Amino acid sequence: MPFSLHTASHCLEYVIQCLIEKGRLKEEMLELLINPHLKVLDLSKEASFESEVERNLRIVRLASVRCSQLTTLRIGVDCYDVKALKVESQRKAPISNCVKLLEDDIFFTMLQLFEHLQVLDLSYTTYGASCMQSLGATRKPILRELLVKWCPNVTDTVMLEFCIGQSSLYKLSIERTAVTSVGIKFAIEHLTELKEIAFDEEHNILKIFRDVHNESRELKKYSLTKLSIPVNVPYEKGGISLMVSMCPALVHLVMWAIEGITDVELLGFRELKQITSLIFLHDIDLTFPFHGGVVPILRVHGYSLECLYLPPITGGNVHLIIECCPNIRRLYLSIEDRPSDIAEQEEDLRSHEAAPLRMLETLVLLGSTYDSPFVISPEILVFLLSSPALIEIIFRNCPALTDQIIEKACARNTFKYLTKLKFFHCRNVNQKGIDFFMNEMNPYVKNYFGKMW
Repeated sequence: MPFSLHTASHCLEYVIQCLIEKGRLKEEMLELLINPHLKVLDLSKEASFESEVERNLRIVRLASVRCSQLTTLRIGVDCYDVKALKVESQRKAPISNCVKLLEDDIFFTMLQLFEHLQVLDLSYTTYGASCMQSLGATRKPILRELLVKWCPNVTDTVMLEFCIGQSSLYKLSIERTAVTSVGIKFAIEHLTELKEIAFDEEHNILKIFRDVHNESRELKKYSLTKLSIPVNVPYEKGGISLMVSMCPALVHLVMWAIEGITDVELLGFRELKQITSLIFLHDIDLTFPFHGGVVPILRVHGYSLECLYLPPITGGNVHLIIECCPNIRRLYLSIEDRPSDIAEQEEDLRSHEAAPLRMLETLVLLGSTYDSPFVISPEILVFLLSSPALIEIIFRNCPALTDQIIEKACARNTFKYLTKLKFFHCRNVNQKGIDFFMNEMNPYVKNYFGKMW
């Protein structure tokens, strides 16, 4: 079981009551909190305040001596408390407020004792740069995953030094650091086993791949399985096809609408043989070509897709997604509030004799903007709500959802796996409709439902 700050806090409360000596917890008593067979030490959850970080580093010091089998260490601030660290929202990184309670060489010497360490999270600390340099120089320990988000001193030079000795890294997160496109390009070229890399939005990953290709004069292939194409980047014709050719193993893709993107360009994604997650995000002024671009992609990859997030579509197109993606697990749809032919939607659904989405676990239906309602066929709503594996249901601004529709869905589905149910601004759902979900077959939803309709 992962060791968390929450767990440590409960232990500390008891130990503090019994074992405080002269206002300080004796270090040998703190040692009782550390399991010598520990694999995961996660101290990131509540480390926003200096006193908590200091305590966490004391635990890390003890773990470095006792827990030689540790594979995962997280001391970065996961829940970042802006007020506590007094960071202005406009600043790129909290340079003056990052946590540093030990000298860099002392901290890295301590880190080297974790010989089996594979995952290291140093986010929001000052140790990111020095540890990366030392890890590159000593190659000890050999990491698989490194997170240095909001580490202000991580630069392109640091990236170069790190990559030389840590070529087997799988995952790298460098958001809100000083790394530029030069450093990102170097990492992609030299971390030969890299699967995921997360960086700031202003860096154009399509241009980076084009630069790599132009410099090498050959079509190199990389191991990346997850990529994000940010919004507001200039698009050059052929960029998607080139990226797909260089990253044929992509499994998870996030892409914003880009000015100049065409349906022909989007068709390049049909060549991704292993894709299982497609997330298309939209800018309010831009749209994805749906019928000419998105639908052909779904017709090729829909059977293997597990996660799909689409920009605003009309309710009349939902049946196409149902038809193309029978094994979908997580479906997020933003639906426009334009009137649509409800009868035609229902006829399309019946004519294709669609089978229930038996794998669907998460269903999210939203209006195209926070305040806009959307139109969707009642029959399609019943069909989607009849998915037997549903765990999470979230609707926002859906006037078509009524108590009667919920009653029909509950007649077909026991919702025995449902744990999260949220209805935002669904004005035609009343307590009667909610009560249909509350039965002996799905006891878990009672612990999660809030009055949000």
